Amino acid sequence: MKTGIRRTLSLVLSLTMIICSFPFVSLVGSAGSLSTYVDGWHHWSGNTLGGAKLVAYGADEVSTAGYTFTTNYEGGDLREMSGSDAPIATYYVDTSKISTISQLEAEKGFILQFVITNVDYSHSMRFFLTSETSGYSTTCESVAQWNDIYLNQECWLTVNGPAPSKGETVNVNLALHYYIYSSSNCSSTPIDVVQRLTLRFVGYDKTELNSAINTPVADESLYTTSSYSAYESALTTANSVKNNDKAIQTEIDSAKTALLNAIDALEGRDDLNVSVLNDALAAAAALNESDYEDFSAVTQSVNSAKALKNPTQDEINDAAEAINKSISKLCRINTSYANKSTGVTSSHNWSYIVAGANDIYVYGADEADAVVNWGTDNTEQTRILSDASVPTATFYCDVNKVQTLSDLTTQKGFKLVYVVTQNIYSDTHNYRIYTDDSSYTTSAPEQKFVNKCAIPS
Repeated sequence: MKTGIRRTLSLVLSLTMIICSFPFVSLVGSAGSLSTYVDGWHHWSGNTLGGAKLVAYGADEVSTAGYTFTTNYEGGDLREMSGSDAPIATYYVDTSKISTISQLEAEKGFILQFVITNVDYSHSMRFFLTSETSGYSTTCESVAQWNDIYLNQECWLTVNGPAPSKGETVNVNLALHYYIYSSSNCSSTPIDVVQRLTLRFVGYDKTELNSAINTPVADESLYTTSSYSAYESALTTANSVKNNDKAIQTEIDSAKTALLNAIDALEGRDDLNVSVLNDALAAAAALNESDYEDFSAVTQSVNSAKALKNPTQDEINDAAEAINKSISKLCRINTSYANKSTGVTSSHNWSYIVAGANDIYVYGADEADAVVNWGTDNTEQTRILSDASVPTATFYCDVNKVQTLSDLTTQKGFKLVYVVTQNIYSDTHNYRIYTDDSSYTTSAPEQKFVNKCAIPS
């Protein structure tokens, strides 16, 4: 992927930065369009010059367009930019979608660009970028550069580390170092320049706000003018916060709470009992459509209730009853098979150092004990795992859909997996799976392995 000339010589520091050239980099995603940078050039004794630039792209906010830090040969061996001068690039992170900072490259176009902007004379110079915030690092290989360094070489990189949690703000402080040695054999004390840039990640989650906005409410003709007007105002504010890419969690939570309070405060007209319909609508809103096989009847009954204008009490009662009936007929999708499994792993040693081992696992359970690891040695003849040690996998069966246990394969993902993991020396090993209850059988045939047989896949 990387093209162009790259000269790699002796590694001087354990943490240095690759000078890598990409012919083309596109910033993907629909993210923030702002960027900021820190750059500079520095003058050492002997008319040696060096300069580099670090740019952060895809930001939602920036504290400044950029900052330039320069020093001259009168400076000391350490020339360090103040952290308070560091430009800040802010990224708002949807924690319901993003779990790591590196995902922001695809989500928002966040990426860093490092460019060598000035090198002069044939002294040794090297650059590297570090994160000064625990738990976060930059992605770039470690290579030292010696003497000739190519201007305008660049490295595109991201940041590794966890995304902030809901309502959390994380500042990742980056330090761009470059060193110069005033003699060609690097015998003198190096001069270290540090340029700084801060990445600020602000975590938010609008899941609950969106749920509040989507809470079904009947037509305004069923409510008092004042209570419905208060609801409309809260709904307008909530939608404004929803569409604000820079809303912080306190604003999001405040808008959600205000909207839910306004819904709870809706007052029916004096000549109507609207509470029965409000309760039915609230029951439907509390359900997650993706949890059920067919949610269309609930959606249809809710939409019909919302469309009622100037209804009679009987129409209100009928609408509420239709919603409650559609809810009672829902069939939940069973996804538990993705979560629970257990099994027995075993290893046994016989006389003459003959060893064998096999494992059995069960998947798709609603409840499952921990995996049991069982081993025996050559002092035992008959070896039976005690009943007390046997792990249990529990399956809840819908008798309207499951007539035989084999039906659980499609309903819950139930399956047994048996693997021979060790069979050494030239003794014959026989393996067989069977049940203690004659009413049930397994489909696994008896298997005979002789003379160091291969482990089955």
